[in-house]
Amino acid sequence: MRLKWILFLVLFTAGCSGLHTGASPDFDWSRVEKVSVQGPWEEYQELQKPTLQEVAAMGYDVVPHSSLKTDARLELEVAEALDINEVGAVFSRPKSLHVRIYDADSGTQVALADYYLSSTQSAVDGVKELFAGVKKERSSSKGENKSTAAAPEEAPPVSVPTVQAEAPGKSPAPASTPASQEQEAETSEWDPAEKKKLSPWVPRLESWGFENWGKSREGDGLEEMMK
Repeated sequence: MRLKWILFLVLFTAGCSGLHTGASPDFDWSRVEKVSVQGPWEEYQELQKPTLQEVAAMGYDVVPHSSLKTDARLELEVAEALDINEVGAVFSRPKSLHVRIYDADSGTQVALADYYLSSTQSAVDGVKELFAGVKKERSSSKGENKSTAAAPEEAPPVSVPTVQAEAPGKSPAPASTPASQEQEAETSEWDPAEKKKLSPWVPRLESWGFENWGKSREGDGLEEMMK
């Protein structure tokens, strides 16, 4: 009875797959260029190539795990579980894949991803799903969402109308004012009510009784004679 219950739990959980991811919000992914990768290649050699390909697809240079020139360390782990086949035989198979990423400088864990395989899913397919979760965490972390402010739109060029330059040469001299206009301009300030200037002798002659001295009369040529 106890064995049947264990087998029931194994079969129930075997058909389920799931992904769990997490990342430190303070880790700056933009400074990561070189990543060292370590995994259980002796037991699961078939996982080495797809794992290295996934890391390279993220834009990182893969370096040996023992390299000192690295920005982050990635470790892949495989957890196994018991399973039962169609003939009732119990065997061990990969149950889940786990990735841990550490900052190479401080040794602090900065990201993780756990993927639980279904009973019909291979570990190689699980690697792809696992790193899909890693990429998702990276894209939502610091240093990946580089907000590029929209560049200010350039103002459309303003077309300035070109003024046609005059042919070089002497500028035309102003037209000469007609004589009649010059005379009119000179006499335009004349006051018709202004009295004609009289001879200085007129007042003296008038005081002597010659009141009409200097006054013109029709048909009288006296004024012309005095000139």
